[in-house]
Amino acid sequence: EFCHVRTVNYHAHRVTAIVVLDMDEPLCITADSGGGIYVWALDPQLEQEPLKTWREHSDWRYSGVHSLAVSGLDVLYSGSGDKSIKAWSLK
Repeated sequence: EFCHVRTVNYHAHRVTAIVVLDMDEPLCITADSGGGIYVWALDPQLEQEPLKTWREHSDWRYSGVHSLAVSGLDVLYSGSGDKSIKAWSLK
């Protein structure tokens, strides 16, 4: 059945990107207009705290992270309004 199953209200800024990884421990990675990137466990406990947080896209003159992409299961790429693309290890 298609229905709403989970809400996470952790972001202080507008959510701009989301990607899901189907790994041994499934992950959801979100990004926001404040420059934050958050890694979440997709578990039934509805955890409200991220497993990992990055805030490297932090130039206040731009509008945060615009896109996320994954290569395989071990590298995350983020694109930002600061004109940079950054690579992140998921290991």
